[in-house]
Amino acid sequence: MAPVVPGDPAELAVAKVRELFAEDHDDQDGRAVELLNEYCRDGKFQIALKLVDAVPADMRHDWLTIVFSRWAERQPWQAMNAVASMTDPAQRETTFRAAVDGWNSHDPGGLADYAVNMPASDDRTYALIAAIGNWSMQDPAGMAAWLNNLPRGDEYDYGVAMMLARSDGANRSPQMAMQWVENISNPTYKQSSFQSVLAEWMQTDANAARQYVATATWLDDATRAKILGGL
Repeated sequence: MAPVVPGDPAELAVAKVRELFAEDHDDQDGRAVELLNEYCRDGKFQIALKLVDAVPADMRHDWLTIVFSRWAERQPWQAMNAVASMTDPAQRETTFRAAVDGWNSHDPGGLADYAVNMPASDDRTYALIAAIGNWSMQDPAGMAAWLNNLPRGDEYDYGVAMMLARSDGANRSPQMAMQWVENISNPTYKQSSFQSVLAEWMQTDANAARQYVATATWLDDATRAKILGGL
């Protein structure tokens, strides 16, 4: 973390936090964390981050989570830049996940754009799964438009499966849903999505659902006969 310059506002804030913990080591009265929240509410996240060095070691994880989740809610790119400056692996993992969760709470689409451009890593997977999961519930139509520009592959398949699982006839027709199903390559996602859409379609228009199964070129004859026999 960046050093505190003597005489600047951060130095006064750090001194105040140390004083509060000297009086109440576990912050039972909540005065120290309220000071942290005050700086976050005011958007003074750089100062809030410097306060973490003034708290007992066993509380730093929680304070970092507060700072970065709140920071990413309001200033996601600045928060992610601060994450990138972390040199301690444990702190970096804490701050990255907190930032992802904060960003995702307000702008899952923006987080998805950010994540898909990251190099392959556990961080990328965490961010992308979080964004797709939330976005598919909040705005399936918006996520569908985004998926149209995503290269085919595991991420596309997962995104489509999530979108179909979280949406229904109010968001898209069964015919359109089946077009999405046909584009899925992953057998597991394809099968689960197909079954879900077909069950929904049978409730609203059973004849049309049966006609789709009877004519869908991507189904082999044995699978087609088995499905039709069960409808």
